[in-house]
Amino acid sequence: MTSLADLHALMPRLGHPVAQAASPAGTSFADGAPYRFEIPSVEGPAVLEAVGAEGDRLGVPVARTSQGSGVMMLAEIRAAAATSAWCRASWAASGCGGPRWRSG
Repeated sequence: MTSLADLHALMPRLGHPVAQAASPAGTSFADGAPYRFEIPSVEGPAVLEAVGAEGDRLGVPVARTSQGSGVMMLAEIRAAAATSAWCRASWAASGCGGPRWRSG
């Protein structure tokens, strides 16, 4: 498993700076966390469930997942299953319904 220290050592070698200092006062989230993890492009209910399981296994708190226009490629039954899975998730989930769904 890759640790945060491993990542901090790797990022400068790849040309990416790493902030080692804690966030200044007033820049953290309401619960005091200095950052959030979002997993983008979570396409479908099986992937959403896998993200949650892997986050739990690794002890990484997932704050949000998102699915963009990929939901428009899902059959209606799979889109409904994805929506159900998003509703059961313990984090924020963002999905793009696209033109085939009507609101209201």
